[in-house]
Amino acid sequence: MSHLKYFRIDERLIHGQILQKWLKYTGCSNILVIDDETAKDPIIQSVLEMTLPGNINVLFLNVSDGVAQLSKMQEDCFVLMKDLETLQQVFEQGTDVVQVNICRLPYFPGKKKIYQNIFVSDAEETILKEFMKQKIDVYIQMVPDNEKIYAADLLK
Repeated sequence: MSHLKYFRIDERLIHGQILQKWLKYTGCSNILVIDDETAKDPIIQSVLEMTLPGNINVLFLNVSDGVAQLSKMQEDCFVLMKDLETLQQVFEQGTDVVQVNICRLPYFPGKKKIYQNIFVSDAEETILKEFMKQKIDVYIQMVPDNEKIYAADLLK
């Protein structure tokens, strides 16, 4: 049986929307945070773990360990990453990505706004377009109650 992996790009990682909306909506009790920096920082991990109810399991892994973990997951999993570059690495290492929910990509100089709280560099725009060429469903949706806004409609 194939298990669903819900991929979300959000530089905040675990926060209220994840806990109050997304985990309930998806029914996931497993969170996998794939982020090289967070995987090396036990203090950040501890802070993020404190927000979780007891019935939620979380792993903080770097990209290569995250890819290995995804390949052997026996349950549905909510996968959080801070940026598109990480997702690109996960995809390029063989993980089957069907859809991606983008929530936040913060502003930095040189980025352009494509939607509320979504700013992309030229490199990030290229990644998004490559995902779309690969038939990956890329959309923006802050919470499940919101309508999906498809990246293909924003990046014409």
